[in-house]
Amino acid sequence: MMNVSKRHVYFIEGGDNVGKTTTIQNLKQNKYIESIRFNRVRFSKYPTNDATNTINKLNTLYKENEVRYKNQEVKESEYVRTKRSILESLINTMICDMISSFDTLYNEKYVLTYPDDVLEICDRGFLSTYLYQYRDMPGVQKLILNIDTELEYLKAFINKYLPPTMNDINVIILNNNANPLLANIIMDDTETIEYKKDFDNNIELQTRVNNSLNNIVRLIQQDKVYDLLPIKFYYINIFNETGSIRKSPDEICEEIKAIINKEE
Repeated sequence: MMNVSKRHVYFIEGGDNVGKTTTIQNLKQNKYIESIRFNRVRFSKYPTNDATNTINKLNTLYKENEVRYKNQEVKESEYVRTKRSILESLINTMICDMISSFDTLYNEKYVLTYPDDVLEICDRGFLSTYLYQYRDMPGVQKLILNIDTELEYLKAFINKYLPPTMNDINVIILNNNANPLLANIIMDDTETIEYKKDFDNNIELQTRVNNSLNNIVRLIQQDKVYDLLPIKFYYINIFNETGSIRKSPDEICEEIKAIINKEE
């Protein structure tokens, strides 16, 4: 029988400018790699370069459809049908792009001394696809949601789009708990990926995304995400308890390490 090695996957998620990429770069230091309980560590970033061109092309079609509808060049039924088709293609492209995180490792070259030794840390993952694409799908509410409706939408997305897996799938949300009177997030104006720039400049979209992230954090706090098993959800506040001082990358990495190592 061929050896099987299960991946332990941790998707690092959060709103824009919460420090996901910086945190993951910091995690690559030997002091963290050597103190993590797994023998093999892999880092991934989604979407990959292989998928970016396709995503940009689909996003261009999406914008063209919006303009045509705004200019009354197409009927609403055609607009909705086209929008649904483009978003389905975007979602499927993004999930296929991260399929290796859901695949069980059967290749013996990955199997070391222990069967459960493979850790994968990912910069974004399926939760971003839910937040940016699925929540924009025709028939899905665009309004600010309560937490119970958010949970139902998230369950529907996971059941429809995520592939079955034997892997240990986890999501860690870097939560912006800043006190708006005391602290601000510094915006990144260096984004070069076209579809990502569109998202960054869309205030309405960012408001919706942040509301959904706040809802999911509240679901975690209320122990309601057990409905999403076998996927486990965690969050880490990026500011201190008063929301006035931003934590250092090392402080956040120590909290991520504790989650991975299952430290109490």
